[in-house]
This record gives sequence, structure tokens and C-alpha cells, in this order.
Amino acid sequence: MPSLPEIYGIILAGGQSKRMGFSKLLLPYRGKPLLSHVLRTVMQAGFTGVLVAVPREDQKLQRILSGNPCQTVLLEDPQKGMGYSLASAVRSLPATAKAVVVLLADQPGIHLSDLQYIIKQFIGVFIHQKTKIPIIIRTKYRDGEEGHPVLFTDHFFSQLIELQGDVGGREIIRRNHAHVRFHLSPSRFPQDVDTPADYQQLVSNNQEDRNHE
Repeated sequence: MPSLPEIYGIILAGGQSKRMGFSKLLLPYRGKPLLSHVLRTVMQAGFTGVLVAVPREDQKLQRILSGNPCQTVLLEDPQKGMGYSLASAVRSLPATAKAVVVLLADQPGIHLSDLQYIIKQFIGVFIHQKTKIPIIIRTKYRDGEEGHPVLFTDHFFSQLIELQGDVGGREIIRRNHAHVRFHLSPSRFPQDVDTPADYQQLVSNNQEDRNHE
């Protein structure tokens, strides 16, 4: 049986929180900072390793990561945007990496089952394809939204490394639509937390969920 491919998770936590006005990833949610929830889910997924891209000057975020077996990618110029953050993380991957799954740190509702299914889907293709083919796996949620987590095979690493500005992998996905596959999630799109209103909605939804338990 062929050896399993190395798959790494990348959490992008380098945003400037401009619309929030302060570091949103430190906001409390279910008793812990937002970043802690995403990190906990990703650490349970079964990745070969996990990389988290954070601003070098943000000591508080780095302290959250310090007790976890993840690799911290320190961003010298996080103001350059998501593309810069993702490129920095991909540059930090080992040469043996066969795929990465990209996630956003401001989506605490990300589902472990989605991550595990994407990993399983890629491993299945990797093992059964005699010639390794380029693959992008994008998540499509039951409400029709498409987004993260997104898997890129190593065929796209050179393009990811060239990313600049505040544009992530969306343009790479557009240019390579022939290689895109979908994971159809049974869940709703996990809410982004970009503004105070988003955060209040997240907290409100959580309270409603608890009331129905």
C-alpha cells in the first residue's frame, strides 16, 4: 500500500481587523478567544502539521498558539493582506508536502467533519491515481455558499507563493476551474466575524443554540 501523502493545514490569522477596530481573534466566544476555537478544530482533523500565520508584533495571538503543537509563521508585514499571509505560510511548508488546506481564523464555526472529509477525499484520489493530478477541493455549503476550507495540491504551490496584496487563492481557483472539485457540506456556511455586528450575531446564535439544547 502506498504511503499516505503529507497534508498540512494553514490558518490565516494575520488580518488587521480594520472593520472591527481591534484584534477580533481575541474576542471571547464560548469562554475562549475566537482563534482558539479554529485552532482546536484544525488540530483534531488529522493533518500532518498545522501552520498559523500571525503578525510578528502580536504577542497575544502568539501566546494562544504557544501551548499547541503547531508551527507559527511570523508575518513581518501583515498589512500587505491575505495573499501575503498565505504566500508566507506556503513558503514555510516542508518540501515533502503534497497538499494544503487553507482556513480563516475568523470562522469559529468551521466543522471538523468537513476538514476530515476533504482530507479523506484527497487521499482517496492520491492513492488511486497512477499519475498525480492537480486538484483543488473547495467547500460548498448547503445554503449554496462556497468558500473555506479549500485544498490545493502541490501543483499550485508556486502560484500560491506568488500571491500579493489582499487577494487569497480565489484567482488561482478561477484560473484553474478545470481542476476544481467540491466537497458538499451538509452544514451552513460558517459565519465570518469581520464587524461588531458579526460578532454580536455569532454570540446571539450561540445563545439560541444553547437554549434549544
